[in-house]
Amino acid sequence: MQYSNNNSRNMRISSQALFLIAAISGRVRADLFNYDKTKGDNYGPSDWNKVDCNGLDDCPGWPDKHLSSIGWELEDNQCVSCPETGNSCPAQHRMSPINLVRDRAIEDNPNWKDCPDWHWMNFEDGTCAWDDMEDSFEISRHALQIHTPMRSNGDINCANSEGERLYPRLDYSKGFPDWWHLDRTDVKVPSEHTQHGKRYAAEISLAHFYELDHWKNQIGYVTLFMQDYPNEKPWHYLDKLICKWRREEEKQREKCGLPPAPVYKMCELYRGQERTRDDMEFFEEENTPESPISKESQLVRPSPIPIDDFGGNPDAKRFPLQLCQGDCDFTEDCATGLICHRREAKEAAPGCIGGEDSDSSSDFCVFDPFGPGYNPVTDAPTLSPTKTNSPTITPLPPKPVVDLGGTPPIAAFPLQRCQGDCDLDNDCAEGLICFQRGSSEAVPGCIGGEANMMMTDYCILDPRGDGYTDLDTPSPTGTATPAPSKAPVTAPTGTPTRSPVATLPPTKVPVNNDPRPVGTPKEIWNRGWEPNFLLDECEGDCDDNSDCLPGLICFNRETASVPVPGCSGGDEDSSLTDYCVYPPLDPNDEIDVVIGRLDTESPSIAAVPRPTDAPSKPPSRSPRDRKTSPPTKSTPKFDDEPVRLNPLSWSPPRAQLPLDLCQGDCDVDDDCGPGLVCFQRFKPNTQVPGCIGGDDDSSLMDYCVISARKNIPPPPPLVVPVTTISPVAAPVLAPVSAPIPAVPATFVPVPESQLVSRTDTPPLIDCSAYSDSVSFQRFCDNDHQDMCCKSPRSDSNYCHENYGIFGDDIYSACHHCCQQERGEAHEVGPPNEAKPGLEPYTECAALDNSARLCKAEGCCDPEYADTQYCRAQMAQHPGDFERICWSCCHPSKVFPLDNRLLLEVSDKNIDGPASTTATAMTKDEMRLWHKNNPRGVGPKDVVFNHTSMHRELIVREENFVEKGLKDEDAYFKEIHGAYQRRELQTPVKENYEDVFWWPYEWLLKVGTEYYYRYEGSMTVPPCYTVNHWRVMKDPIRVAKHQITELERLLAWRMNGKCESDTAGKARKDNPDAVDVNRPVQDLAKGHRMVFCECQDWPSKFPQEREWCEKWQQREPELRLFENPYNWNQLGF
Repeated sequence: MQYSNNNSRNMRISSQALFLIAAISGRVRADLFNYDKTKGDNYGPSDWNKVDCNGLDDCPGWPDKHLSSIGWELEDNQCVSCPETGNSCPAQHRMSPINLVRDRAIEDNPNWKDCPDWHWMNFEDGTCAWDDMEDSFEISRHALQIHTPMRSNGDINCANSEGERLYPRLDYSKGFPDWWHLDRTDVKVPSEHTQHGKRYAAEISLAHFYELDHWKNQIGYVTLFMQDYPNEKPWHYLDKLICKWRREEEKQREKCGLPPAPVYKMCELYRGQERTRDDMEFFEEENTPESPISKESQLVRPSPIPIDDFGGNPDAKRFPLQLCQGDCDFTEDCATGLICHRREAKEAAPGCIGGEDSDSSSDFCVFDPFGPGYNPVTDAPTLSPTKTNSPTITPLPPKPVVDLGGTPPIAAFPLQRCQGDCDLDNDCAEGLICFQRGSSEAVPGCIGGEANMMMTDYCILDPRGDGYTDLDTPSPTGTATPAPSKAPVTAPTGTPTRSPVATLPPTKVPVNNDPRPVGTPKEIWNRGWEPNFLLDECEGDCDDNSDCLPGLICFNRETASVPVPGCSGGDEDSSLTDYCVYPPLDPNDEIDVVIGRLDTESPSIAAVPRPTDAPSKPPSRSPRDRKTSPPTKSTPKFDDEPVRLNPLSWSPPRAQLPLDLCQGDCDVDDDCGPGLVCFQRFKPNTQVPGCIGGDDDSSLMDYCVISARKNIPPPPPLVVPVTTISPVAAPVLAPVSAPIPAVPATFVPVPESQLVSRTDTPPLIDCSAYSDSVSFQRFCDNDHQDMCCKSPRSDSNYCHENYGIFGDDIYSACHHCCQQERGEAHEVGPPNEAKPGLEPYTECAALDNSARLCKAEGCCDPEYADTQYCRAQMAQHPGDFERICWSCCHPSKVFPLDNRLLLEVSDKNIDGPASTTATAMTKDEMRLWHKNNPRGVGPKDVVFNHTSMHRELIVREENFVEKGLKDEDAYFKEIHGAYQRRELQTPVKENYEDVFWWPYEWLLKVGTEYYYRYEGSMTVPPCYTVNHWRVMKDPIRVAKHQITELERLLAWRMNGKCESDTAGKARKDNPDAVDVNRPVQDLAKGHRMVFCECQDWPSKFPQEREWCEKWQQREPELRLFENPYNWNQLGF
């Protein structure tokens, strides 16, 4: 196998020469490949290097041509057979698939290799809807495939209602600054990769192409295993896809005059078929049409109860075991809604009391947060009522739907149960969610939806919410029902009982008798498992005091949801993250009584410096610590005051490196001076440890901060305004001689000598008066496309909003405030002059997209105003469009159309369907029209030429967006919450048409963020080797009959000649299944395989956080090998 560019070029020329020879002789090679043995021109795995195809478009031997790829040249056959034993392949080969092993994550293992990734692999949807996928399903010789719809000219064949054509996209973590776009999804049986020698029932690969033409980044495979488990419920999303593949199969079988395939569950029937009793029994038991959403009422975690250990072999009468009972061996030993939690001696059982004190290694049944709910077995009523953590959700009686129109009046919000039209969950009252539906679709818990042909969406009960009080449902009785019996009540105490708090660690805690901040507590902030900088108050995760800024200690939390002294949010944090806090004034004091936070609205108080604390003990070595060389230069000097951020530029000149404390932008630690590291910020307005101004910095610039791992002397404590607190008396403000006006921390005066002296300099203003409503870092950023301080003025909504906030002060804000904030004064152009007879338009900031209206060849240019979008905007602002274009565009634009002419334009309907006006066109109709009428290729659209495919690929400008702009945690919470609600929904329509589809549902179903990362090849000829693999560690759990149907679809495949045609290897024991997997290849150095898991970044999946719990204390072999998945299973 050749890897050099020269050899590849020679092979390519040779292949082209062969094509010419074949063309002259009248023969075009069309070799085949298979997974069994070589038979003529149909080559088995050991001979794949012989597969040769001259007609690339039609070649069945090279099946995956990646129709939406960039920079491909597939002439080279790079296949080499490198089996695990007996091969002579080079040490740097990259053949796939391979056997994946987790010893890479154990530092003491000789195979250890550090994972370079540091965050979740984000994924976002494109503009393809389910009806766009009609012709995208294929049963190929080697896989069941779903293709991204493509037009013949290389443009994606999907659009939204605004005409955008977006690919689904995914964000690899390290080393890839741009997006990967989804090209195709493959499903193979069984799996090609193995994990510690285990082969799974199936493997899903999401094939992506990189958005830039780069020779090293051409294919990105995100791969997941799939396995059937006993008693596992079917995954209806997979059933929906199976129905599509069955439809493609039926088309071919009907052409060949063959009977249809056997009936499969709720897929459509073909040619006189009827469902069997088995299918109907499945349908009736698990998919009751009357209840599309589960009516389980106990969807809250039960209150903790003591463990009940019945020993290693409980009596048969004890089964199924109830909550906190043991010893269990499997989840089947537990009652419905519980799972078996494996533990060691002295290890707590989640939701139970006493496990941490038990010397037994018994396993206990605990609450399954994703199960069907748990109804505990209760004895006789107790004397006192039982308290639950959150209200129990009880089904409410159905009520008629109320359609308030597409835009309900403001007074109607929040919408109540069965009211619509809603667009988001936030449109609904607390405890409700917005149920998205189609025409004539029933609404869960409501009456009349099936008779409503409109596509109105309604608010319904959230089965996972906190409960909902129906305003129309009267109480059952006029008065409250008395308790069944009297319970003894003790007299109330004089003061309320304090909530329990975690005790301090048994080691000696530094005592700090100096004053500290009081007032509003700070929110806790989890900065990751192993941050490489010193943590501020209420930040974690710390391991010991040396991880915190001077004057703080590490507060260790041994159990979840424990309040953090002096901080808010600890009781809602279910992780075991430890946080930095102020030490107690006295060892006997209750730490959470004396620690507070400075309230910026309190009167200013004198600053009292604290003496430096004694050095804390050295940090204990964690699995992620690295040996570092001592600094060769002097260590950074730390002032008495925090340092303000200093954003030098995105790419500081070499002369400015290394950067000093709080300077940016840095990319790696080497960009920073001795004792500093580069603090990476993945979302705007992220605070920077030890620096001031991060919460106002809306850029993604990274800054140098104090390292927590360098061997440098600790800096002196930060001086902050404080109050003197007596150990007994209430806090008393430190006396001051005279009131001092409070100055926000974000305001740093600039000496007059540094201001630009001009004759027309605008007057000074108090910039701090605007700091609550304006982010000056963003406002004054002259690198931003929406820079407001320029001439002519910006047309963006953001700038229009700021122009309104400042009014006449805008000139002073651009000059003085930007000088103070970023060290550079700016000028802003004047507002538009008034037009005689035309009233100014003052709501520019409230427009849908003012910049889009005003851009060149936009809606305010009459010549280009005939688009569907522009007509919709005109209809939304009747009579105002002339005023909008004059007042909101800079410079002003003349738009002479009045209402009469506007109606004429709408009636002409040049760009839309002839029978539909702009005002009557729905979003779905606009989406379909844009799909069938793509806009011309614009100057910012990119067209890639394919050398081997002899065609073009068009990637629209809307695909080239910056990464990291979304709030990652909020986005994940949104998509994962929606997924959880979908899992509760029961399909009732044929072909599972009521099951939601989007291309990345696999990555939510799998429930893990962690994966193997390696560099390999395609697993079919021509085995192209520039491939970046990510293989998820846990399999997706599905039902047995689903795997069986996937196997049958591949085994029964027929070609256009009505012949059986599959590349699979027949199974001796099953005529309805074939194996379509390449043999495992030898693991080599060239694969550069690593395993990324808990110690690299904290997962967002709740069950995975539990799997990672106390990962630093557990033996790696126990977590990685004995309990390898996010659920309780012994071994692989």
